[in-house]
Amino acid sequence: MIIMSTRYVLPTTSKLIFAPIGDIHHNAPGFDRDRFVDSIQWLRETSEKTNRKVIVPLMGDELELLSGSERRSYRASGLHGSTRAWMEQRMMEDLLKLYADLVPIKHLIPHVIAGNHNFAFQESAVKASQKYI
Repeated sequence: MIIMSTRYVLPTTSKLIFAPIGDIHHNAPGFDRDRFVDSIQWLRETSEKTNRKVIVPLMGDELELLSGSERRSYRASGLHGSTRAWMEQRMMEDLLKLYADLVPIKHLIPHVIAGNHNFAFQESAVKASQKYI
């Protein structure tokens, strides 16, 4: 367990808006991107008010990726390297789309908690050292 503490000192006339976001599943077929982008815009605009402090932790399952059992099957599947690289390239593209939507509030996100839909990139074709982030 990791326990973190951050102290925020607010003037008595200010308001703290704590808006955790979880289970986004940004790349899922039923994801409502318009509603999500509207929420991000509202958080950004609200954070620009001088009497507001907005904190937006991400609470997990930001993308619709493999669950734990699916990750085990994926690792044991014996897929060709090129197939794995293609799948991981697609996952990276989805991650970058999520990131692009979050850019307006990235300064409001103190941390990201992993959910059960996470993924560790393994193919050499998709590395963080490349052009991505």
